[in-house]
Amino acid sequence: MLPSMHSMYQASKAESVGRVSYPRPESRTFETGVYYSLYYALMMAEPAIVGVIADRTGSIGSAFVFGSLMLIVNMVALVVFRRASSKSRS
Repeated sequence: MLPSMHSMYQASKAESVGRVSYPRPESRTFETGVYYSLYYALMMAEPAIVGVIADRTGSIGSAFVFGSLMLIVNMVALVVFRRASSKSRS
């Protein structure tokens, strides 16, 4: 989920260059700091969350289901963000 959050935040502050968006120099360090703070916090918490889910369900397969669901959530968030950002540029 975090990559999509980062993408949404970065693109909201970015200037469009063709099909690629780059963050503005004045906000790049702040955005990178927020991204890495959230990224490492979630990377620390997710194994514990998946472990609790696996213990409660009694199946290690639930870890793979959780990972798959997170990928789907990221894809949906990216589509929603792209639509919202294209409307705001119009």
